[in-house]
Parts: sequence; C-alpha cells; structure tokens
Amino acid sequence: MPPVPSWRFSADPIPARESTLHGESQTGGTQLANAFASAGAASAHWYFCSTGGILWAMSFPQMMPGLFAIDSVLPCALITLVLLGAGAVIVRCSGFYRTLVIGHPNRFGSLDGLRGFLAFAVFFCHAHVNYFFVKTGQWEVPVSRFYAGIGPVAVALFFMITGFLFWTKAIAKDGKIPPIPMYVSRFWRVAPMYVCSMLVLSVVVLSQTGMHLNVSGARLAGQLCRVFSLGLLTPKELNGIGTVPINGAVWTLYYEWIFYIALPVLALCVKPRAFLVMLGVAICLRVGISGSKLIQWMFLFAGGMTAAQLVAQERVRRLFGHDWLAAGCLVLLGMAMAYSGSPQHLVVVIPSFGLFLSLVSGASFMGLLTCPAARMLGTVSYSIYLAHGVVLYTIFRAANHFGPAGGMTPATYWGTVLGCALTVLGVSCVTYRLVEHPGIERGRRPMRGKSPVQAEAVGEVVGEGAR
Repeated sequence: MPPVPSWRFSADPIPARESTLHGESQTGGTQLANAFASAGAASAHWYFCSTGGILWAMSFPQMMPGLFAIDSVLPCALITLVLLGAGAVIVRCSGFYRTLVIGHPNRFGSLDGLRGFLAFAVFFCHAHVNYFFVKTGQWEVPVSRFYAGIGPVAVALFFMITGFLFWTKAIAKDGKIPPIPMYVSRFWRVAPMYVCSMLVLSVVVLSQTGMHLNVSGARLAGQLCRVFSLGLLTPKELNGIGTVPINGAVWTLYYEWIFYIALPVLALCVKPRAFLVMLGVAICLRVGISGSKLIQWMFLFAGGMTAAQLVAQERVRRLFGHDWLAAGCLVLLGMAMAYSGSPQHLVVVIPSFGLFLSLVSGASFMGLLTCPAARMLGTVSYSIYLAHGVVLYTIFRAANHFGPAGGMTPATYWGTVLGCALTVLGVSCVTYRLVEHPGIERGRRPMRGKSPVQAEAVGEVVGEGAR
C-alpha cells in the first residue's frame, strides 16, 4: 500500500552548507563581511521574487476583476503566500537565517510563525489606509471592516505574546526577575531598530522640508525628543510634517514599556492564588473603566499572562492544542470583527484569547506556523513592523507623482502593495542582520559584576519577548 500523503507543512531542516554564524575563529572583519553577504543574498533573492510577483499582480487580476477589488480579501491571501515563498527562498539560500530558523527550536514554535503573519497584517491595514490617504489627504480607519480590524487585532495578539512569554519566564523563575538586567536587555532589543527607523523618518521629513525650519527651535527640540524616546512618548509631528503616516505604528511601544516597567512587581503575584486575585482586579478595572484606552490595551497583556498560567498544566495543553479548535476560534474572531472592528471590545477579545490559547497549547494550523518560511517571517517581524510604514509612504507618494495614486485600478493597487510587501521583507532581512541581531547579542552579554552563569539565568528571564 502506498504511503498516505501528509498535508502538514514541513518543518524539516533544509539541506545546505553549514553556516558560520557561530564560528569562533572568525575575525571582526570576516564577521562584518559575512553580515553584508548574508544581507545581500537575502536582498538578491527578494529581488527575483518581487519581479515575478509584480508581473503576476499586474496581469492576473485583470482576468478576475470582481475578486480583486480594493477591499477584497483574496489578494491579501495571495500576497501572503508569495511572502511565504520568499521566506522559504531566503531560508534555503541564507546560512544566517537558516541557522536562526532551523538551528534554534522553540517550545512555542507557533508563536514564531504567528509574529510574521501579525506584522504583515498591520502592513495590509496600513496599505489600505495609505491608498485613501493619497486620495483624500486624511489618515483614517479603513471603511472595510476586514482591513480596519486586522491591524488592531494583530496588535492585540502581539500584546498577548509579550505577556505570555515574559510570564512564562516569571513562572519558571518563581517570580524572581532582576529589574536592571531586564531593562538593559529590553533596551538593546528595542532601541537599535527603533533609532534606525526614526533616522529614516527624519530623512523623509528633511526631504520634504529641506533646510527650512517650519516650527520654533524649542518646539523642534521637543519633537525630536518624542521621536527618539524609544516609544515612551508617541511622536506625531516633526518640523511641521505629520509622522503618523510615515511611521505611526510605534505607538504600541508605549504600552510595551509600561508592561516591562511593571513586570518585576507583577511577578510577585506569580503563585496561582495571587495571580487569580490580580486577574480579578484586572477584570474589574476592564469592566468598570471600559472607556480607558490604557486599561483596554493593558488588559490584553493579562490575557497572555493568563494563557501562560493555564498551559503550565498538561491537561490544558491536551484540551486546547488542536488545529480544529484554533480554526474554530479564528472563524469566531472573523465574525466578531465583522460585528465590531474594535479589538478592545470583549466580543473580539474572547475569541482572540481562545485562538491564542489554542496556539500556545500546540496548535499550528497543520504546521503552517511552525514551517521554516513562517518562522523566518517571524524572526524579522520587529523590522517589518517598524519599516513598513516608511516604505508604504514613500512608494505611494512616488506613485502619486506618475498619476493620482487614489485613482489606481485594483490591479495596479495590488501590484503596488505586493511590491511594497516584498520591499519591506527585503529591507527587514537587511536591518535584522545588521541592526537587530547585533543588538540582541549585545543585550545577552554578561553585565559587569555578574558571572556568565548569573547572566545566563537573567537571559532566560528576559528572553526576546514579542519583539
């Protein structure tokens, strides 16, 4: 009898030459050369994928115009498949990313792949906003419930991931989280790519204003402080130019920093009974002060922390770790988004939590979230998150010079979105290799006065988090 074919996405290693990522005999110059070579290889393979993909996007949609409207979901799904294919090519051809994705197994592997999908969900939301922004000049929530919802829901799941990963480590360390080492590690994880993205934003603003000072010197200094505050303050304007259309996604870092700052204190409630009391207080605040954006968004971290408490139990993982249950929660989430586009609405929060709990319990949508291509996208998700805004803004503005971008045909629009998506992926591969990864490694170094063993224990607590 012939073997029954498997329909699961393969997560097996891809045979290729050994990577020298961890080679101990390399000199500093050789390591830098390898870094540029890895980044260049990723960019080259991105180029070939983008060329073929854009040609497809400009021709095939014209054959089926009804399915490729501006607010259609089908092109979004197809572009996501193209991105997965590009990710698979990068993993196969880049020793650096192959080592990261395949050589470092993760207990919660579904989260690695989920991050990439969430980052591109935010991208698709902002692509839709950019289309109407160049048409009307107004930065507004999309009319489409789907595109209005996928961005905020993706952010909600990002917050759950952060809460889950850090609370899992807090449970493993019995609530003992050294504050200073954790803050230092978070700084090196967040700051390098954030500063890089803000420097690019500043260049874009400078290209539009020239050397003209459109605001007072004192006000410009205040705006620069907000721009380079690492997300502690949300930037909205720089020298008279609104920064939200250029890189407005950084507002989420404000809530992440609040969670990081509070975590050492929250970890004192890591025991089950104390956690139930803390969770009860969080629910009362959420229900009692429902109009507070701060409480609404911070409550999502509590969802991830609750999932961490639950999956510590084997019976919970057996009960919820099924693909069919995750698929059912995803359907319910889609229905909830159609009912209410707000991710803070409890109608949306409940199925989002159910989906998240199923994924951290072992569901992976038949291996989709654990396959190398998805995990590669997840590896560079922070770069995708911070780079996509300026890419969309720049390309849509450039397209507007050749003709009114707001009058694009659906085929032209989706071809532009595909080109932007592949550009974001290529840029993110380079920035992760040259900016993010060195920062991560720097954050893992032993702090002064700590032995390597102590530093390793600290590193297990702070981890990489959702970013």
